Amino acid sequence: YDFIADNGNSGDGQNGIDSDPNDPGDGGGATPSSFHGTHVAGTIAAASNNNLGVAGVAWGVKIMPCRAIGIQGGLVYDIEQCVRFAAGLSNDSGTLPAQPADIINLSLGGPTNSTNAPAAYRNARNAGVIVIAAAGNDSTNQLFAPAAYDGVVSVSATNINRQLASYSNFGATIDVAAPGGASGDVNGDGFFDGVLSTGGDDSGNGITFTYRFAAGTSMASPHMAGVAALMKSVYPDMTPDIFDTLLANGDLTDDAGSPGRDNNFGYGIINAQKAVQVAVNSGTPPTPTPPPPAPAVLQVSPTSLNFGASLTSLQINVANAGEATLDVTAVNNDSGGWLTVTPTGVDATGLGTYNVSIDRNGLQEGVYTATITIQSSAGSGAVAVIMQVSTNAASDAGIHYVELIDTETMSLFDRLIVLNNNGTYDYTFPGVPFGSYHIRAGTDLDNDNVLCELGEACGAYPTMDIISQHIIVDGSVDVMTGLDFTSEFSINLTVGGAP
Repeated sequence: YDFIADNGNSGDGQNGIDSDPNDPGDGGGATPSSFHGTHVAGTIAAASNNNLGVAGVAWGVKIMPCRAIGIQGGLVYDIEQCVRFAAGLSNDSGTLPAQPADIINLSLGGPTNSTNAPAAYRNARNAGVIVIAAAGNDSTNQLFAPAAYDGVVSVSATNINRQLASYSNFGATIDVAAPGGASGDVNGDGFFDGVLSTGGDDSGNGITFTYRFAAGTSMASPHMAGVAALMKSVYPDMTPDIFDTLLANGDLTDDAGSPGRDNNFGYGIINAQKAVQVAVNSGTPPTPTPPPPAPAVLQVSPTSLNFGASLTSLQINVANAGEATLDVTAVNNDSGGWLTVTPTGVDATGLGTYNVSIDRNGLQEGVYTATITIQSSAGSGAVAVIMQVSTNAASDAGIHYVELIDTETMSLFDRLIVLNNNGTYDYTFPGVPFGSYHIRAGTDLDNDNVLCELGEACGAYPTMDIISQHIIVDGSVDVMTGLDFTSEFSINLTVGGAP
């Protein structure tokens, strides 16, 4: 919000305060504007990890721009209205921000004769807002407001050598020191040793976004505000009183100058790593926002069923492979009547097991195909079905070997040699102990003790597509029957010339 009430000072053409905080600039013609607030805001929260420009101290936080200083300076009253607005307190705008600020940075000020904070600052602190301000650039120990006010964190400035900058104010009201930059080129990098941050250049047509160096306690204060924002991010319950205690304990700083608190550096030079670590240790980190659930994914298995010439019943399973809610809306098939799908173990959403049965009565000899379509709120799935009607029931695929495989060790528990009996191969495994098993069968035309090779008959219970379905033997049933499945010959198909 823009709380500059005087139109001549605001320079934005508005008659009084308004909701547009954009700064039209304080320069003129070839003289570029300072865009002081842009530089300060960049130190706190310039976008980072983008290989561009500078890194903000707390680049994940958000800035609430509140304008109180114009072309001719600013009024104490306008500044206090900004403080009230940012803290979510009643103010002249008649409006409140959607979310109050957690931290207020004030890179501004002027001389004062009192450390007694006006109501705006006291009320903001009582509302839980940490208020941080620049100590001033007059190289004096005279009181400078609002930094000198009780309850406001006053920040002096250091140079590249971690000494008090020559311009920085000092004195009994200093709480902490932070980098503010200074003139000269001590490190020999070709630039003066100021603080590099975001800026603007309006000396030409329009405003060009730039990066520029500046020095002052106005640059030190946002370093402290950015670190406070990092702390608040991992310790959301941190109050101004808690912050003050941690600062006074030396938990947030590196001691400088005289041991303990002194009038140049306060309680020391801010150390972001120490500050964040003590914040993590002092409070319960905020509960992370859980990621949105993974989209619902319809999963149907198996995707094909082969009833051969003898099977009449098999099962399919419909599941949700995602996390979001999924509802089965319809299960249809295009068999014309010889195929029926019946839910046998489904929940309220339609997920679960379906029995697929076929009826060969009245059908002519031949091969029949159909498709089961499962429709859901997350799309549809399909199961291809094939079955055979044959008047020649005495199909003979030759000698079959039926194997019982222990799924724990994937070792062969037993193997039977079974002969054709009117188109079926009857098998029995006696004395099977407790465990989990697979059953498969097939021919071994080349006598290499390996079933299901190319050109050999092969099958598994309940089908080859879902051989992974385990048969559990637990002793609760003396005899397990009906473990029927189809064995068929595999063939090599050539598509487009590629085998």
